[in-house]
Order: sequence, then C-alpha cells, then structure tokens
Amino acid sequence: MRLLSILLPEGFDEADAALAFHTLRAARALGASFETELLAADPVVLGAHGLRVLPSRLGWDLARSEAIVIPAVDPARLPATLEDATLLRALARFDTGRRRVCALGNGAQLVARAGHVRDRRVAGAGPPGEVLRASGATVEPGPVVVDGHVITTLPGARARREGLLALVAALEGEAFAARLAAEGAARA
Repeated sequence: MRLLSILLPEGFDEADAALAFHTLRAARALGASFETELLAADPVVLGAHGLRVLPSRLGWDLARSEAIVIPAVDPARLPATLEDATLLRALARFDTGRRRVCALGNGAQLVARAGHVRDRRVAGAGPPGEVLRASGATVEPGPVVVDGHVITTLPGARARREGLLALVAALEGEAFAARLAAEGAARA
C-alpha cells in the first residue's frame, strides 16, 4: 500500500491539513490504493489557530512516502519553519523526480527552500511569488500549477481543493479524481 504523508510543521494551517486529510481519506474510501498519515516533529503539534494535533508518526522520515502534502504555515511562524534544518534536510532528500509533492499556499516556500522549484513553474503571487522567483521558479498566477511531480497552489480553499484533486489524479487517474470531486468528497 502506498503512503501519503501530510507534514505538520509548527504553525501549520489547520484548514489545509483538515482538507488534505479529508480529501485523501475520502479517496481511500472510494478505493484509492494509498493510506494517509500525519507527520510532525513533536508528539503534539500546535496549528496556526491553536488547534493541537497528535500526528500518526513522529519525525520527518519521508523514505516510505509516495507523496507528501505541505499545508500553508502561519505567516508569523513561516520564517522559523523555513529555518528548520531537520525538516529542510528531509524535504531536500525527497525525490521529486519520482515522488509527488503538493504544496498548499505558502507551503511552496518550504519546497523552494529545499531546492525543488528551480526551473519549475509554480503558483504564486505577491511577495510569496517573489520568494519563489528568487528560488529559480517561473511564477504563474493560476490557482494550481502542476509541473512534473510538483503541485503548487495559491491561497484559498478552492485552489487548495483543486491542488489536492490534481494529486489524486496523478496517483489514481483523472477519472478517479473526477469521481471523487463529483461525489463531493473533496469539499471542505
């Protein structure tokens, strides 16, 4: 069984994580061939709005992960997250040539810091887009951009939902993702 990991750094956006978890679990219920887990560095991780979450597994070991989802991070906590050496090492080792990453909102900045956006097209706008451009990416205004195995989204529930459906489509096929969307399972 393939494993999809939702990363929960301190200050993660709870709505992003919940949408990802709900969408991926709904896909599994419809017959997708993957399991979903929540990864964090600590036994209890604090979200951007104060929600405390118990992860499925501790640490940033992504060796078994077929794909990862990186939720947005509270902008006030993003600078510290971008300096988390353990998380960045794990992301840098994650092979985006073979495995998929779906970065929601400013989660793309973590992917950029790990070196995975150089010479790729990514979704971005405003100051976050400038950070991605400085990392060697071509920034596009679209709500979702898929470039190879890297999926990035702009902020907003609709863009994030579409990004997660793009991940499901890449793993299970377009028809499966369309069925998931039609059944409303990817709705927050």
